[in-house]
Amino acid sequence: MKAVYTLDDLRDWPCPEMRFAVLGDPVAHSASPSMHNAALTALGRPERYGRLWIRPDELAEAVRLLPAAGFLGVNLTLPHKTGVLPLLDAVDPTPTGLAR
Repeated sequence: MKAVYTLDDLRDWPCPEMRFAVLGDPVAHSASPSMHNAALTALGRPERYGRLWIRPDELAEAVRLLPAAGFLGVNLTLPHKTGVLPLLDAVDPTPTGLAR
């Protein structure tokens, strides 16, 4: 796996084992992959978590491409946390986002 992937990578997704990611601009500094990958490994899960450097003007295309690339979930840094809202089909009102 690369340290950071971009929108160009997402258009022709080269990493099928990476099914979770943090999207941001910047994102290279994020410690999320090491934490989440440790948890996935501890749970015996084959999926990986990585970084996607997505600029604000690329967010809409990235959101459209994620399902086709096999992503199961993503985390967002600012400014994407608010920029993504109009792009979503639904928003879970639960504060943690976890299903009950």
